[in-house]
Amino acid sequence: MTTLSITIRFILISLLITSLALNTNSPCYGQEVTASTIRKAELRLEEENDRNNDEGNPNQLIDELTSLYANPIAINQIKANEILALPFLTRNQAIELMKYRETYGKILSFDELKLIPGFDSLTVQQLTQIITLDETTSTTPYLKRLFSDPKQKVELKWTQNLTPPVGYHPQEETLTNRYAGYYQAVSASRRLRYSLSSKGGLSIGFTAENDPGEPIDFKKNNTGFDFLSGYIQIIGTKIVRRLVAGDYSLSLGQGLVAWTGFAFQKGGFDDHVWRRTRTIKPYTSGDGNPFLRGGAIELGTNRLCLTLFGSSRSLDGVNYNHDTLNYPVISESGVGLHRTDSERAKKGIVNQLVYGGDLVYQIGAGSIGISALSTQYSTPSSPNPELYRLFSQTKQYNSNYSIHYLLIGKRVTLFGEAALSNHRGETLLFGVTILTPYDGSVNLVYRAYNRYYCAPLGNAFGENSNNNNEKGFFLGWTFKPQPKVQISLSTDIFKTDWISYRTDFPTHGSEQIIKVHWQPQKNIGLALRYRCESKHQNSSSPSQEILAEPISIRRSSISSHFDFRQSDNLYFTTRLEWKECRLSNKSKEGTSISQSISYCIRTIWMTFTTMLFTSPSYEVRSSLSEPEIQGSFSIPGTVGEGFRNSLLVKWKNRNLNINAKLSYTHLHNYNAIIDSPDSYDTPNRISLTVQLIYKIFKRKQMRTDDLARCRDEPFDPL
Repeated sequence: MTTLSITIRFILISLLITSLALNTNSPCYGQEVTASTIRKAELRLEEENDRNNDEGNPNQLIDELTSLYANPIAINQIKANEILALPFLTRNQAIELMKYRETYGKILSFDELKLIPGFDSLTVQQLTQIITLDETTSTTPYLKRLFSDPKQKVELKWTQNLTPPVGYHPQEETLTNRYAGYYQAVSASRRLRYSLSSKGGLSIGFTAENDPGEPIDFKKNNTGFDFLSGYIQIIGTKIVRRLVAGDYSLSLGQGLVAWTGFAFQKGGFDDHVWRRTRTIKPYTSGDGNPFLRGGAIELGTNRLCLTLFGSSRSLDGVNYNHDTLNYPVISESGVGLHRTDSERAKKGIVNQLVYGGDLVYQIGAGSIGISALSTQYSTPSSPNPELYRLFSQTKQYNSNYSIHYLLIGKRVTLFGEAALSNHRGETLLFGVTILTPYDGSVNLVYRAYNRYYCAPLGNAFGENSNNNNEKGFFLGWTFKPQPKVQISLSTDIFKTDWISYRTDFPTHGSEQIIKVHWQPQKNIGLALRYRCESKHQNSSSPSQEILAEPISIRRSSISSHFDFRQSDNLYFTTRLEWKECRLSNKSKEGTSISQSISYCIRTIWMTFTTMLFTSPSYEVRSSLSEPEIQGSFSIPGTVGEGFRNSLLVKWKNRNLNINAKLSYTHLHNYNAIIDSPDSYDTPNRISLTVQLIYKIFKRKQMRTDDLARCRDEPFDPL
């Protein structure tokens, strides 16, 4: 299929859905994640990237925030334990908000939030973007209330690599390029997304997406797009609190049994390290993170909450070949790319069945609960696993059970979880958060995960996301010596009792982080971070021994973000980073500097970013992010020496957003080594992204607080 026909079909499908939405003939309106929230997320995601944590999909965090902004929470109706799950609020602020509501009753205006102790102007501004003061009344018929005040959104996104790797070159170049024509499809990612949400609690959405190299094929009963996802969510009342059908995320306890939503490796979005979010929620991202496909229901009374869930989903597997044996087995990596015939042959050959439940008893704003989950696969595990996976390999039949708790006191928060799995798997995580002077808090976390523990859906606090073969102790302290200065100090000490990835021996290590946030004025912000990690890994030098020789590795990094708002139409952001990786007595250093300038002309925002980098190896690659189109996050992660320029243009109308980004990267002294279809034969990298978002919103049904929320919507203060 030609590129032109693919493009035409893609646009026709988008226009069909858009035309259906346009039949309402109503004005449009919508919310998007504010600039200050994006900057806060960027700092945390850059820290995760600095840890070499390539697992998961950081865009899922942006998607979850976008969903929050599109569906504001009724602050006067949510329960106390749900207030703790709100982003942007520290533990102290969440408790003060609960006290204020208990003392004075319903909050009647956004300005009233400024009267709550500990709420500064930035916190109020961020919180008003995700809450609403309107309430759903029980006197309105349920079905009428369910479909009231609908909002719709259609998104079309196309990212084209204009200087693709050699595997995308035309097949006619085979004489000079042996990988030419290796990928039959275009080097472009395509996404089509639709969502509908109502004030009464109804949410519907679907996503169709293809990665670069994956063809759009409608022949032979194919669905066209490689990845398809959809969901329906109904937020009920009284006993049936929430119902989700289709694709959804599951988050239980502290993550030892299941946490398929986005999670930071250590810590959270704010200063606390314990986790609290909705148990079930729709999955709105791509296929970079695990998710469940089936149905889930949340039932509850005043204090008891029971969540039941089930899922049946096809996963990629691996074809095991040995002598005359040839059968599919469970894949531990799950890359999810289907560009070639061999990759497509692995698609969906393993079925995953998941079912279980979670029972929680509410104690004030805290809770105590038990979880049970069973995971079954249609095929067995690989008979020849990697040695470090010998005990923790995903089994064909897995069962997980846990007891978890989160107890909120006046100055102390206790949290933890103890979990079991088949074949002697045991894990334990518990911690405490203590309030300190200077508006601070101390976090202590101890974890002990034995080598046998296996939870295919788990992702708890730890050095790695597998949550096995690890013991550690984390200590962190966050405080404000002055109202405009916040300092965070943390150290984590960990060890393993068995071999691990790239480490053929039990080892130990530590990590220290210092972060400083200073905002002397509303239009000036400075963020500094120092991180140092020490551990051991295998030597890369050849050895005659069966096991590799251990060497010490020490990674250090210093980064800074400086934001300056000259006026409402002009912004400056400067990013600096230095990295060092020391292997035994050998050291490598990487540096990068980035400057972004944003300027507004009426309804058009333009952001130009230029970056200079020197990164001799992957270990010291740049972790600096750069401005992206709406709902996306990216770290170029360039390796080598050179520069990168990008131009981001955003045009926003009341009902239509058009975003485009053009980026150009040049590597100095580039030596082309063509050893795979993903190699480049040019020192230049050029890509273009175009995004169209159409929103439908009935203005006559606009919420009473929407106008107040709009005051800071386009680009809020730093």
